[in-house]
Amino acid sequence: AIIRWSPSPKAAHSQRHRIAMNIEMPGMLLSVAGGAFFAGMAVGRFRGAEVVADNGGTTPSEKAREASREPPSAEKIVAEKSVAETVETKLIDGKAIAGDVRTEVKEMSMQMEKDHGVRPGLAVILVGSRKDSQSYVRNKKRAAAEVNFHTVDVDLPETVSQNELIKEVEALNEDPNVHAILVQLPLPKHIDEATVLKAIRVEKDADGFSALNIGNLCLKGGDPPLAVPCTPAGC
Repeated sequence: AIIRWSPSPKAAHSQRHRIAMNIEMPGMLLSVAGGAFFAGMAVGRFRGAEVVADNGGTTPSEKAREASREPPSAEKIVAEKSVAETVETKLIDGKAIAGDVRTEVKEMSMQMEKDHGVRPGLAVILVGSRKDSQSYVRNKKRAAAEVNFHTVDVDLPETVSQNELIKEVEALNEDPNVHAILVQLPLPKHIDEATVLKAIRVEKDADGFSALNIGNLCLKGGDPPLAVPCTPAGC
């Protein structure tokens, strides 16, 4: 797959950027905005990437590759056109699909409580009083309530020490009524986020940020991750 990215207009007149990537993955979400690109990936991996930048002209190696490239045959052009004409697009209703997913999760949650007396528990740790973080946490708690999860709130002041925060995480690790732990990011600057996230027991890693979960997500043919971050899960 060839992904062409143009930098800001100010930089574009003096240099051209080409990013050529050999990508192996069943799903990829790519958005381009403000001179940067962000990718959310489903299970997959990058096999290699080549970045070429020059001052407006084609490099000698590019010229050599283009000169040696054979033009496509008439049969190939017809076949590719036929494939393109048969591709159908479908307009989906994301809100309706999300509602269906929530209904399904709620039914499973209620069945689990009925059969085993266990109600899924989500613990959310919020440090400080950032308005955006508070809004995210409210939305997560609302979504949890809709699907019959019980939530545990841990609200800490911005001045909390890293050791105190980790002790809260460790207490939730040992709580049998808590099955998932979520630490709302970002954390205050005096706290190392990676250290805190590593303190979450892997089987309770709601965000799927642990090294084991991320590694299994990216490893082709590996064990399935215990949790998948939202963006790749939606791809």
